Amino acid sequence: MTRHAIVIGASVAGLLAARTLADHVDHVTLLERDAFPPLGDGRRGVPQGRHVHALMARGREVLEDLFPGLTSDLVALGAPLTDPRAHGRWFLNGGYYDRHHVGRGQQTVLVRRPVLEGMIRARVLGLPNVRALPCCDALGLVADDDRRRVIGVHVLHQDAGSAEEVLRGDVVVDATGRGSRTPAWLERLGYARPAEEQVRVGLTYTSRLYRRRPDDLGGDEFAMVFPDPATRRAGLAAAQDGEHWLVTLAGYLGEHAPTPTTPVTATTRARCSRPTSTT
Repeated sequence: MTRHAIVIGASVAGLLAARTLADHVDHVTLLERDAFPPLGDGRRGVPQGRHVHALMARGREVLEDLFPGLTSDLVALGAPLTDPRAHGRWFLNGGYYDRHHVGRGQQTVLVRRPVLEGMIRARVLGLPNVRALPCCDALGLVADDDRRRVIGVHVLHQDAGSAEEVLRGDVVVDATGRGSRTPAWLERLGYARPAEEQVRVGLTYTSRLYRRRPDDLGGDEFAMVFPDPATRRAGLAAAQDGEHWLVTLAGYLGEHAPTPTTPVTATTRARCSRPTSTT
């Protein structure tokens, strides 16, 4: 029997879900409300993408298993592959951590989020049994007659004159993150919302790109100032592709940095114009 999996949301979580499912089903369809931008450009649905990211050792190991050669491809684009304990500065409670080497297998890739997501997306969409429907909204779940099993998704392409359709699937994965509408969709099917716990910290980030010179920070590629209960502020700077520093200032419980007047990345966004199917 042909089995079809549907993944709602084509961010990193959705892309990795699609990659994993592709080994176990005949076809995977990725639904994404945004258009897919060129490699390295930000996407509207990932506002956190403008802040500092790093691909830590264990995450890099997992991604290498799924996408052999990904690390070398990122490095070829200019993302530093570094030992952050040996070539970075970590400041906490008035002092610096001791430096030490963690070993080549524990190295970190200092990569911008739009670059990492774009590289993963290209690998996933290169699989023969995965297709993507960008510029496509998921409107709700489709259940069988007794509402005991989800059998598809109501979808609507972002094109003038488009009508709602039903996309049927054997497995549906919601990877839309904190904006997920699954709790409301489950209520429509007669199920109670999942229990939810919240810890409100009021965390804010402000980021900006700066030109990087080889002798900055004595050649170090990373600097981190940790928050503490007294200041509730943090900051980090990471070397990036294109000879840049990406600097992020953070605060919580009311502490926040001013918004920079110059955007951290290009503001050009890929726009949806008509429904497309990418295989």
